[in-house]
Amino acid sequence: MRRRVSKQELVERLEAVERRLDRLEASPLAGQETIPVIPTVHDHHYEGPGPCSADVFGQECGAHQALHANPD
Repeated sequence: MRRRVSKQELVERLEAVERRLDRLEASPLAGQETIPVIPTVHDHHYEGPGPCSADVFGQECGAHQALHANPD
C-alpha cells in the first residue's frame, strides 16, 4: 500500500531532483564536435516591417526584405 505524501514533501522532492539535474553536464559523445552555426537569410522567413526582426539562432536577423529567399 502506498503512503500519502504531503504537498510540501512532494515539492521538496521535486526541488531536489531539479538541483541534481542542474548539476549534470552533458558530456560529448565519442567523436562528437561542435560546429559554428552562422545564420543566413535562408534559415527563416522575413519578419518586418523594416529590417527583419526574426530571431535566428539567438541573434536578430536585421537584413532587408529583398535579401530573403522567402520574403512572404
